[in-house]
Order: sequence, then structure tokens, then C-alpha cells
Amino acid sequence: MPEYTLSNSAAVIDAAISSVVGADNTPTATSQNMVTSGGVKNYVDTKVDALDFRIDGVEANATGNPNIITGLTSNVTSTGGNRVNNITLNLGGYIGRDTSDELSQVDYVLVELWVMQGNNDWVSIRRVTLKTNGVVAAASSKDQSYTNQTLDGTWILHDKLWVPTLGLSQGTFTVSFDTYAWNDDWYIRAKATHFLGAPA
Repeated sequence: MPEYTLSNSAAVIDAAISSVVGADNTPTATSQNMVTSGGVKNYVDTKVDALDFRIDGVEANATGNPNIITGLTSNVTSTGGNRVNNITLNLGGYIGRDTSDELSQVDYVLVELWVMQGNNDWVSIRRVTLKTNGVVAAASSKDQSYTNQTLDGTWILHDKLWVPTLGLSQGTFTVSFDTYAWNDDWYIRAKATHFLGAPA
């Protein structure tokens, strides 16, 4: 039988064995003992149950919370004709304001800005604004040229904007694309897909 040389003292070895034999049933921050597998399981189960409860609570409160992002029942889309810079996006059905209960109304609408180039054509965009009643509600300063010919005839997402709607009496926006350079055919599109708040 081979012999082994122990590098630890008898007192250290005894303490180590004791920490296993006298394992705790619950994890304790100040304890040097091991924890039984049952104790670990019970501890984890308790924490997971508590986490589930908190998640359920958030989900339960989501219906009445105005700060929840929700997809529109059907996207609101406006598309311009060939080489048209300005289009109208009408969101009135979603953002009518009720001053008696403002939190029940839409606070922001997510609008996607799209562009499409014609066959072997290109277009450059440096700014997009959304105005209502002559006032700029939101703007994109993204400067991008679309010249990849493999995308001819394909709608390309240019940018996304959260558009504030608080205090607006009507939901009609003029969407203006600053197309400062191009070659022949191109098209623009604005599409509202989500809202922050609750629908009117």
C-alpha cells in the first residue's frame, strides 16, 4: 500500500472533515462549513420562486403602466411616389388626447424611416424631420448614401425615431427626407410600428 505525505497539520485536516460532517442545511455567509445538497436546492428554489413572483408582478402591472412599449394592431404606413421628398403620416387614430386621463393615451410613437432605390440608381439622405402643425416633433440626422446595387428595388431601413405625441391635438405628421444627391429613381416610406403608453 503506497504511503502519502500530508502537507496539512492534523488540526487543519480535522477542521476540514468537521466542515463536511457538520455541513450546514442553509448557505450562511459567515460559515466555513460545506452546505448539504438539499440545503442548496431549497435555497435556490426559494430565490427562483421570489424572482418568478417579481416577474409576474411586473407582467401583472404592465397593463396599467403607461411606460410599456406595445406593437400597433396594424402598422400605419405612408409611401411616397418616385422622387417625392415629403409624405404625410396620419396617426390620429392612436394619439387622440384626453386631458382628463393623459396617462391612458399614447406618449410616443416609434416611426421607421425607409428608402428604396431604383434599378442601378442611388440616393443620399442627410436628414429626416417629422413635423406637426409646423413644429418639428422629431428628426434624424443620419447621413447615409444608398448605392449598393444588390439592394435595387428593396426597401432599406434608414433610421428609427421615437416621436413625442403629448399635447398634440391631431396625429398628422409631415415626414420630410432631405435627399441631397441622387441618380434617377428613389422612394421613401414612413411606418409607425410601436407606441409607448396606452392607445387612445
